[in-house]
Formats: sequence, structure tokens, C-alpha cells
Amino acid sequence: MSELARLKAVAEENQGADAKTSELNAQAIKDLRFLCSRLGYNLLNNVNFCTLNNSSGKRVFDTIVMGYEKGGQRPTFKSELLTASDKMYVSVVLYEKGVVKDAYLFEGANFIKPGIMSKFKHDKKAGVCSVDVSGTKLEQYSFGYVIQNLK
Repeated sequence: MSELARLKAVAEENQGADAKTSELNAQAIKDLRFLCSRLGYNLLNNVNFCTLNNSSGKRVFDTIVMGYEKGGQRPTFKSELLTASDKMYVSVVLYEKGVVKDAYLFEGANFIKPGIMSKFKHDKKAGVCSVDVSGTKLEQYSFGYVIQNLK
């Protein structure tokens, strides 16, 4: 199996083994694409992540996109999807009763070596990473705030 085929299989698995998770992640990509367009960016699907481009078509960063229904299990993804790129992010679209509540953007590096009390987790044995978005004090990770500070 080629590397591209392997990553595609990992990405499809990450989109959700069950229909509900898969549907939520697909909706998250649509909602995030809309948010990006309102901010003057384009969100393009790739094999295992999405790429955010600015209005002139220049790549800003790559992101793994996940949907999260408030009160559900932590959003998780396969750690293989993280790259060594300094421009890799993880986007989480937060829903409450099916309505978009917020969107967060986390640097991929946060998942590589998280601290003990960190909201970021990396289970090396299971090969998955997760983030706790159920708490408070997430303003610094708000999608619009992070995008604004990248410029």
C-alpha cells in the first residue's frame, strides 16, 4: 500500500467509524468553510486534512477538522495525521443541539508532547490525540482570534 493510500485510509477512519460521527465531521467541514469564507479565506479539502488559503491563494496552514457535540466524548483523531509541519493545526467546531456554538483552532505541536494538566492528550499506545473543549478559558483558541493573530 502506498503512503498516500495509507494516509487516505487513516483519514477516512478518522472521519468516523459510525454514521453520526462521520456526519458531524462532514458538517464541521462545511461550517468551517463558511466561516473561512466570511473571514476572506478558502478552505480546501485534501486527502487527510484541509488547507486554508488566503484570498490571493497562498497556503496559510493545514488543519484536521472535527465536529464536537457539546456533552459528548472528547474530539479525537489519529496521531498519524499530524505532520512535522509548523503549519499544522487542529480545528474543532463546537455544536450545541445541532447548532454551531463556536470554532476553535489548536496548533498541532500542542498534541505532540502535552503536559500532565494540559487540555491536549496524546495516547501513543492507541495512536490517538484528543482535546478537551468542554471547559472554559478557550478564548485564546477561538478560530477568529487565532486567524487574526497569524497575519
